[in-house]
Amino acid sequence: MLPRILLPRWFKWLGVLLYVGTFVYVAVTLPPMDDLTSGVGLLVQCLCMAGLLFITCAREKVEDEWIARLRLTSLQWAVVVLIVVRMSVKTYAWAKQDPSVDVGYQTNFMLLVYALVFHSQLYGWRLYAWWKGREGADE
Repeated sequence: MLPRILLPRWFKWLGVLLYVGTFVYVAVTLPPMDDLTSGVGLLVQCLCMAGLLFITCAREKVEDEWIARLRLTSLQWAVVVLIVVRMSVKTYAWAKQDPSVDVGYQTNFMLLVYALVFHSQLYGWRLYAWWKGREGADE
């Protein structure tokens, strides 16, 4: 990501609150997501998308070349996973001859995969380094 389009760091927490809040709201109330007469489904989808965008576009404490490389790698994996899942669902629908199989929520899924891959690479490395440092201290 270009550093000039990254959001401030606190947007990550705002994004987590939006995403988790909409997820809990959907789980509790079960609103009609595809009902065109009510704007609740659209609002929920927009809030979910905004939360994921805030998470993925928030600046890290240190934005260096390594973070830029992690962002690029995460984006590539997200696109690959999205393509594989979409083709799998389409192949399943073709094999079952079922036109009702939906491949919706593609952008949300891609942003979610991006966020998971990026943060697992970023914080997984830090967790591993912390664990190795702790093992060396115990000896």
